[in-house]
Amino acid sequence: MYWGSTMSFLGAALWMGRPAGVALTALVYAVYRVALAFEDPFTSEIYAKRDREVKAGRKGL
Repeated sequence: MYWGSTMSFLGAALWMGRPAGVALTALVYAVYRVALAFEDPFTSEIYAKRDREVKAGRKGL
């Protein structure tokens, strides 16, 4: 999702020939990287918790 939207922004900026759009794409990329630094561990823990519950015999879905 993050890569797709970033590439979409970049493609639109290049298509329109807008240097500011390329710069904004770089900013969006940087913000997404920060967001992923927080999101990945959280998401991993959600799935790990579900797996622990399934192994314990409870329905984790």
